[in-house]
Amino acid sequence: MKTLSRQTTTTEPLTVADTPVGAFTVIDGTKERPIKVGARVTIGHHALVSAGAQLADDVTVDHYCLIGPGSSIGEQTQILYGARVFESVRIGSRCIVGGSVANWTVIGNDVTFMGMIAHSYRQPAPLSDWGSAPVPSPVIGDRAVVGEAALLIGGITIGEGAYVAAGELVNCDVPPACLFMRGKITPLDKFRGFVRARS
Repeated sequence: MKTLSRQTTTTEPLTVADTPVGAFTVIDGTKERPIKVGARVTIGHHALVSAGAQLADDVTVDHYCLIGPGSSIGEQTQILYGARVFESVRIGSRCIVGGSVANWTVIGNDVTFMGMIAHSYRQPAPLSDWGSAPVPSPVIGDRAVVGEAALLIGGITIGEGAYVAAGELVNCDVPPACLFMRGKITPLDKFRGFVRARS
């Protein structure tokens, strides 16, 4: 992995440490918190890659994306146009990520994530405590699919090979190999392959 330990802001496309970087992109590495970049990584224009981020081999960060401080992205993962990956997120290998991934979320391998994540703020903290300590965040198992605009709330678990339909509001665990649709959980095998997780 290459280490980027200085802030770089581009006004035109360039290559930083053998990594193609689009115009108007900020690479915000510091000596204390360098950004680690694997081989064959591509970063689009108008993106922000924050201090301490790690991008493994063959990662693609599309245009207008945010990679938050301390987040790590696994091999061959694609962060799609405009996606937001906030602080200390862990994303596995071969994932497709769009939408918004909140702080401290863990996403397994081979996941398709197109939704949004919100923390459960049942007892709001004072402004001075905002963002100072991890709060329960979702864990998304290997091969799961989270559809467009689905909203995951709080420290829930989306099981391995589970499927969350587009537009769903999910505030409960979804067991492995199950579909969450219209507020109900159904085993995927009842759909005889019509709806399935990633293989």
